[in-house]
Amino acid sequence: MKNYTVTFTPFESNNVAQITTNAVISLSDGEVLWQEPVIVSIRQGMTMADVEQAVAQATSGFEARVEAILLAREFTGVIPTLK
Repeated sequence: MKNYTVTFTPFESNNVAQITTNAVISLSDGEVLWQEPVIVSIRQGMTMADVEQAVAQATSGFEARVEAILLAREFTGVIPTLK
């Protein structure tokens, strides 16, 4: 179950054949978990579909990271006991 969204800022270009966007990862209740830049290197002949695929690859680990953050919250306040 996907309980988060990823939104992006408009692409900006730089002088080294890259475009950048900022990804904002938010829970469904609106809480922003984190933001990070996404950088795509541009090659001659790339299409928007190629760019979108590169962004998808760059953000493919976000679901696991969200799940880990939410799991870590479940342990908040727990006192460890070792036997």
